Amino acid sequence: MARKAVTKKDDFFCLQPGGGRGILRRGTLQRKFHVRQELFWMKEKEICRFVRSFSSLGHLQAEGKMLYALWQEGPQNWRICLEYRQKTGVRTDSCVLGPLNRLAAVQLLQCLYENAVPLENWQDVLHELMQKF
Repeated sequence: MARKAVTKKDDFFCLQPGGGRGILRRGTLQRKFHVRQELFWMKEKEICRFVRSFSSLGHLQAEGKMLYALWQEGPQNWRICLEYRQKTGVRTDSCVLGPLNRLAAVQLLQCLYENAVPLENWQDVLHELMQKF
């Protein structure tokens, strides 16, 4: 199994958990997860997740799953993670939201999920939604 080196510059990837034990690094409890024969690290406090499935529609759309997840980074800081899985591979992206209450963070994630916002422009949509808070 290949191992991803963990450095101070690493960001946390939001990938589906496969199990693992917690470790202590830089004062934060983290967990290791096995995904596609690589070892990734992510913060342990997942608040909620939504999964949307897409059917294969010939040449119009490939089959895939879109994962929308919310992780707690601090008392009022949140990380929104998106992951798109297809047979050809996995693409991920995430960003940290500044001070925001839990209900607002969950509503933002739910809005992204219900509108099936894709990875290509989700941060633009999120920026527009943040103007309402």
